[in-house]
Amino acid sequence: MNFVPITLPSHCVTYGIDASTVCIRPLVGKDEEIIVQLGGANTSKKIKSLFESVLQGIPDIGQITAGDVKHILLWEAINSYTPSYPINYICSGCLHQQQVAADLNGVNSVELPSDYSQPKRLKLSLGEVSLRLRTLQDEINLAKYQEENSVSYLFSYAQCIVDSDMDIVQRIEFLSDLPTKDLSLIRRFFVENDHGPDMKCVVHCVQCENEEEIVVPFQFQNVLENATKS
Repeated sequence: MNFVPITLPSHCVTYGIDASTVCIRPLVGKDEEIIVQLGGANTSKKIKSLFESVLQGIPDIGQITAGDVKHILLWEAINSYTPSYPINYICSGCLHQQQVAADLNGVNSVELPSDYSQPKRLKLSLGEVSLRLRTLQDEINLAKYQEENSVSYLFSYAQCIVDSDMDIVQRIEFLSDLPTKDLSLIRRFFVENDHGPDMKCVVHCVQCENEEEIVVPFQFQNVLENATKS
């Protein structure tokens, strides 16, 4: 199978590896066996299995950042199937509802600064906290937690606190007692360091020829059906 280099928006700065060694290959039939199982609580776990097959150069697939995950899935959609992604769209100019084909090649990937490092220490009103970026393994853990608990909001943030003197339960308790202003600072860390495809694409109205930028509601599990129709 032919592996080719891929440049990830994180620059692999959190993986402790040489970014130039990371390679990827297009999908083959056995990979579709995994894709047809995507959906629900097992999605992130299946994506990890898929990445273990199609990627080279990243020792711990679970540590791939959420932004890189989206970038890799977009790469596979474009290079294994088609860059044309059909979406339902209502023109803001004439309000005509239509289906248009978004060109995924036109989607921009936001890069993490090459000098980024973690953990990041944040000063809060009730002390300090050290944070890291979300990973694929975090998404797997979150899905498992959601199966056993009705509320998972704070758990999603607690996973990314790296203070070694607190276990996950203590981290959730820590967050539950934080003032909302401090929670806003934590959320801002993830917003400011968000990376990967922004999923923005320019489309053209077939009726009034209006051109505008929209956010493509991309779902990787739809690529099989879309490719069959195109």
